[in-house]
Amino acid sequence: MYVEVKHTSPWTDFTLIMPVVSVGNVGQLAVDLLVSTLQPRKVGFFYDAAFWPIVGNDPYSAPGSTQGDIVTCCEVYEIPDAKTVLVQQRVPIIKYRRFDFRRKLMAWIKKNKFGKVVLLSSSNANSRIDSQLEGSKLRYLCTPAVDEATLNQLRGKLNWKLLERRVALPTPSSVQLQTELKGAEPTQVFIPGGGITKKVFLECAKEQIPLVVLMLFVSEGDGVTDALAMAAYLNEWLQVVQIAKLRDGNDSVRWKAWKVPPSWKLLFGNSAPVTIYW
Repeated sequence: MYVEVKHTSPWTDFTLIMPVVSVGNVGQLAVDLLVSTLQPRKVGFFYDAAFWPIVGNDPYSAPGSTQGDIVTCCEVYEIPDAKTVLVQQRVPIIKYRRFDFRRKLMAWIKKNKFGKVVLLSSSNANSRIDSQLEGSKLRYLCTPAVDEATLNQLRGKLNWKLLERRVALPTPSSVQLQTELKGAEPTQVFIPGGGITKKVFLECAKEQIPLVVLMLFVSEGDGVTDALAMAAYLNEWLQVVQIAKLRDGNDSVRWKAWKVPPSWKLLFGNSAPVTIYW
């Protein structure tokens, strides 16, 4: 699945950051900010039948530039100094190929022996429960393989909230689980609009892969503000971008000096022609 175009050193103990195609495309836009700001070296790409094929102009080249790079559906970047690998996925995964893609992704992650994997995702804001309506829109999930130091950072220093579990629907398997728990209501991870987030999380837990999911509650539409928030949260934790921190009147964290990709000017296409109003 992975095709190397530039030789890299082993990625043992590196941090892998990758998005999930989910509501609002928050994870993909956040990775756009990281790539545009850090300007990492592109070292390879994913080539697989699971992706819808695309090809396009370099979304990070400056306006008027005569040099650029062709982009494809899923590309891999390396930041050696920060021991970080970025994956940018620009297309959804074909529905009936999701299982095969996840199997190959697990194998690639295990082969490279990443120190931890960070999945950037989102969930439908209109599916929140009462405890999720106030405070931060950010939630996180960790597999059992995540080390104690990382857990202490997330729940202690950063004081982030773990994603609340939801009561499982009454299926035969949940009824059996309820019997085993002696009457306790079985719970489950609930991420509506999150694409393959839940499946990747469960499979990483099964494979003993140290995975942290960062997720925002969002709605469809202009995801730029949510992407900036996701990038700020991620950087508050991993500090891959050294920029000044500001706090507004609501004491929410904001960051300056992010480099917005030129391609964001085309997020919603051209404005409507004035002739339609004549």
